[in-house]
Amino acid sequence: MSGSYAKPAKNAVKNMLAMLYGDEVEVADSADFDSGENTITAVYVSDDAKPVALVKCDVPFGAYAGAALSMIPAAGAKDAAEEGELSKMMLDNLHEVMNILSRVFLSDSTPHLRLGTMYKSLGELPGDARELGEQCGTQVHFQVEIPQYGSGKLSMAF
Repeated sequence: MSGSYAKPAKNAVKNMLAMLYGDEVEVADSADFDSGENTITAVYVSDDAKPVALVKCDVPFGAYAGAALSMIPAAGAKDAAEEGELSKMMLDNLHEVMNILSRVFLSDSTPHLRLGTMYKSLGELPGDARELGEQCGTQVHFQVEIPQYGSGKLSMAF
């Protein structure tokens, strides 16, 4: 599937996140992404509901991105990141961030995709999404600094 969608570029990710968090958001390439059990994964599906792309994030990114979207205090986000447990509001907000990030896979010449489901841990992933993650031909990783909150990692695969 990797040839069907646009490779998410650092500037495209930064621009999408800057619309949400301001121009001070920082996005840097990262050499790797450590998929721990608490990795949050958004599964993007084609029009026929088949998984075609994944965006994974670590708990710190999820906490900071989810909290900053609705201005939950940064101290609460830091606590969530350290404890590894996001509040329902943080998860709902992160779901919206993941929905917006779907655009980084699209161009005028790519097929449509949409956010299907977001999973709080790798253990929740259904078999077809897990298989996609194991067979993805293209992966890009980013370190993201959410202004006034903190830093976390994103990984995009398709």
